[in-house]
Amino acid sequence: MVAKSEIRLLKVLPGSPIRFELVPVKLSNAPDYCALSYAWGDPRKCVSIHVNGRELLTTANLGHALHLFSPLLRKAGYYIWADAICIDQQNSAERARQVLLIQEIYQRATVINVWLGLSKNPNVKDNLLPFRKLVEVEKLMGVRGGKNRPDLSKQTLYPGTLGSESEEAWKGIFWMLDAPWWRRAWIIQEASTNVPTIFYCGRVGVQRRYFETLYDFFCGLAPIIQDEAMEKILPHLGRVIEARAMRQDYSHSSTPLEVMHMFRSTECSDPRDRVYATYGIVRDSGSSTWTRTMPHYDASVQEVYIAAVDLLIKESRMGRQFNFLGYVSHTTADRDNTFPTWLPDWTTLYEGTPLPKHFCYSLSSLPKRVYNAGCSVFAEISISGAELSVKGYVIDTITHVASSGLSGFLTSAQILTVNPRVYRGEKLFEIFIRSATADVEYQDHGAGVIRRGIDLEQFTQGDLENDTPLATDTELLERIESSIPLQGRCLCVTESGRLGLVPRATRAGDRVCVFLGGSVLYTLRLKGEKHEFVGEAYFHGLMDGQFFCECFPGEMGDAETFVIV
Repeated sequence: MVAKSEIRLLKVLPGSPIRFELVPVKLSNAPDYCALSYAWGDPRKCVSIHVNGRELLTTANLGHALHLFSPLLRKAGYYIWADAICIDQQNSAERARQVLLIQEIYQRATVINVWLGLSKNPNVKDNLLPFRKLVEVEKLMGVRGGKNRPDLSKQTLYPGTLGSESEEAWKGIFWMLDAPWWRRAWIIQEASTNVPTIFYCGRVGVQRRYFETLYDFFCGLAPIIQDEAMEKILPHLGRVIEARAMRQDYSHSSTPLEVMHMFRSTECSDPRDRVYATYGIVRDSGSSTWTRTMPHYDASVQEVYIAAVDLLIKESRMGRQFNFLGYVSHTTADRDNTFPTWLPDWTTLYEGTPLPKHFCYSLSSLPKRVYNAGCSVFAEISISGAELSVKGYVIDTITHVASSGLSGFLTSAQILTVNPRVYRGEKLFEIFIRSATADVEYQDHGAGVIRRGIDLEQFTQGDLENDTPLATDTELLERIESSIPLQGRCLCVTESGRLGLVPRATRAGDRVCVFLGGSVLYTLRLKGEKHEFVGEAYFHGLMDGQFFCECFPGEMGDAETFVIV
């Protein structure tokens, strides 16, 4: 096993066939080397290479990359770093130690070669066409980040006329963008450095900036052209751009929890790497506890995820300790049902988005809260084994859950159980709109919350006459149904007649709770003397600490300890 501050590099030996020597070096004093970034590929398709005088099997995809790059890198005097060979994958202790060095390994590289695979797209006759098209896009877009941006409504580059070379070029570009590399979890670290990075498809390569400019081009076209192929690949490019942006300016970017969620749809052979792949960027945030924690490849996936949440709780500022609960989804078919109900399953996709906790901008170092349901008091939250303990109060019990769409709910008997008295004079249509939208407005494309308190005049386009037309106003209902908070959620009514927004997994009988120090409300389900976690909830009129403010002295009693399993 290599020493703590050492890595192994592949030295390309002279002669044919291509042979390598595996050399241990101090990372701080390493020779010039090229770090390979690649998808491992199908483990059943292997090729042999010669390392230290012995034959070594490696995946065909890595084998092809080494065969192509080795002669060129030897001529330039560069060594090679490839994780599958330079890290002993059978030694869990070494893997854990080397994971903490991954970010630095890529930062210290002389160059990073991204290997998208062999260029064998059967739909493109000339494999240079896609690269020429990337150059054309950069010429059109100009300097990235510049003030003068072109009017893309008049562009003729995309999609190209049927049967033309331009159309073939775009086929080749989309083929490259659909390569497995773009879906890897580890691109969080590998694609986020300032090291010169070249993307190769076969023998042809282009610098990273061409793909960054392509992303800008597609983002500019998105509002103009409805194109399925473009919409499919935008998230792939976006992940790379986001990873790089977070690395460049973490203080104005995402939290460790948001990073894990952002890359939730990526692929990795080991589900524990959904946590470990974020270590480099988390380290740059100043997260000392996290960085001192060694990865544990001997631990189960559940144990790793629980340990990650425990660290997030301990390192969170006041008001953020409960944020991880927003990433729990019980409507995902492939969620691991052996996980505790409060634990996010980062191996699955997430339906919807967490309720917003902080505004996307703030003049202070502490971002301003969107909601403050649990008041700014000390949060009492702890993990013991697979149980989560929190302190709070039961506010209400859910009696009806909407099973149909908004229009169906408005015309059902359920809406009649809403009690306007608890809202002190607010009209039903206002309660309904604020509940269904969680009473927030987002920036364009859902980038973040910019306002709490919807402007009803603007939102309804002036139609505030009475409640009756709301059920038949299809245009207004469509606007409400497209709101971000409603995705993955539905409306409900409680015993006291309150209207709320809850996860689709909610059932009648579930309890509405406030946690001390929590930003939002939560729904829990009794299980014997303990509880199961259902999800975050919005209840209009209770999101700013009203439960605590409106209780008479002595009426509230001591907070209850909820043990969630």
